[in-house]
Amino acid sequence: MHSTLVRDGGIIAFRDMFERTVDPSVKVRTFWDQVKSNYKQDEIVKDWKQGWGGIGVIHQKT
Repeated sequence: MHSTLVRDGGIIAFRDMFERTVDPSVKVRTFWDQVKSNYKQDEIVKDWKQGWGGIGVIHQKT
């Protein structure tokens, strides 16, 4: 993925990592859950009740 382009201690940010949809073809949350399981991460969401949006931040391993 993008990790080879990021220095140790750097970050990768993903926008709109949080979504709730009835469309089964949208896999944003599935992708984010897979990615974040392998890294230290933060999720920045103004209001979890809004049902979409957010920024997912992955911290490159050092």
